[in-house]
Amino acid sequence: MTGFQQIVNENPYNYLGLVASWDYAATSLIAGLQGGSGGGNTDNPDFENEDTEENFSEDIITDDIVENQIDDLIDDPQEKSNKNSKYKNNSKKSLITNSKVFQEKIFSTFKNSRDHEIQKIKDLQSKVETHTATKQEKSEYESKRILNSLIRTSKPENIYEHINSINTDIQKLFSKRNSLESIENKVLIPTEYNLSQNYPNPFNPTTKINFSLPEDGKIKLTVYDILGREVKRLINSEFRSAGRYTVEFIGTGLSSGVYFYKLEAGKFVQTKRMVLIK
Repeated sequence: MTGFQQIVNENPYNYLGLVASWDYAATSLIAGLQGGSGGGNTDNPDFENEDTEENFSEDIITDDIVENQIDDLIDDPQEKSNKNSKYKNNSKKSLITNSKVFQEKIFSTFKNSRDHEIQKIKDLQSKVETHTATKQEKSEYESKRILNSLIRTSKPENIYEHINSINTDIQKLFSKRNSLESIENKVLIPTEYNLSQNYPNPFNPTTKINFSLPEDGKIKLTVYDILGREVKRLINSEFRSAGRYTVEFIGTGLSSGVYFYKLEAGKFVQTKRMVLIK
C-alpha cells in the first residue's frame, strides 16, 4: 500500500494518481478481508500544498532488507553462517551504497516530476485568471482541477462501498467534462449577425470573407463592382446552420478596383468594401 500512497502523492493532477487511489482502496479492502485493520477514509494529503516534501519517504530500502538480499545471494551454508565474512561485508556495503544512490535518484526524479506538475497547474491557473488561456489550456486546467478533487486515499468497509466510490468518481469526472463541452459549444454559436472585413485587403487575386449567423436560415453572399453590377454570387440562397463561416473569393479575370460584398440573411443585410490590386 505504501507504493500506491507514494504514487498518489506524486501524481495529484493526473489519471495515474486517480487509478493509484483506487488500487490503494482495493488493496486495503483485500487486507481487511484477510484479517487486517478496519476501513474508513484516511487523512487525505493536501495536494494544493506544494511544500509537502515529507510525503517522499527516503527509508524504503533498509539495512535489514539489504542483508536479507545478501543472504539470498550466498549459496554456501558456511558462508551464510559467518556473519563476519569479508565477502558478505563487502557485498553488503556495496549493495547498500548502490541502493541508496539509486533510491536518491528515484525520489529526486519523482519530486522533480511532481514539482513540474504543480508549476504547470499554477501557470494554467494564471492564464485562466488573466483571460489569456487558449481553449485547450482551459480544458486542460479544468480536467486537472477535477482530477485533483477526486484523488485521495481511502479504506472502504466493503466491496460495494469501493465500487460505488469508483462509479461516483467516474460520474463526476465525465459529467463535468460533458458540461464544459456543452458550455464551449454554446460559446461557439454567435449571439448576433456579423459580416467581417475581408482579409487580406487589398488582395490579389484571393481573399477570405468571414461572417457569423446566430440562427439557421437561408443566406446570400454577393460581390458587386463599383457600379453596383453583380460580379459573382458566392452563396445563392443556401441554407446554413447557426455558426461562423469563411468563404474564399477569387478575383481572377477581374480588373483592379473597388468591389463590394453583401450578406443577406433574413432581415439582416450588411455590405463592406474590398480592393483588388493587380
